[in-house]
Amino acid sequence: MVMMPQARLTISSLRCQVFLQSNSFAKFTPRAVARIMHGISSPAFPAATWAKNHFWGRYMEVDFPVVIEAAKAELVKFVGKGE
Repeated sequence: MVMMPQARLTISSLRCQVFLQSNSFAKFTPRAVARIMHGISSPAFPAATWAKNHFWGRYMEVDFPVVIEAAKAELVKFVGKGE
């Protein structure tokens, strides 16, 4: 089944929302969220630590730019709530 871009964005937004709520102790950028969800290590979020997280690499089937856009939208909402 091929999903339309808007459907991917909606699903990714829900995933990003749950991810941010579950990991509210960390400060994220949209790119950092997308990297974690794609299982891509970085100096700030190394695989040795983050590979244990439920979201690590779980959403590689969603295009990277779509996850970044979803994370941007959810971060704006998340920060707006004062969390």
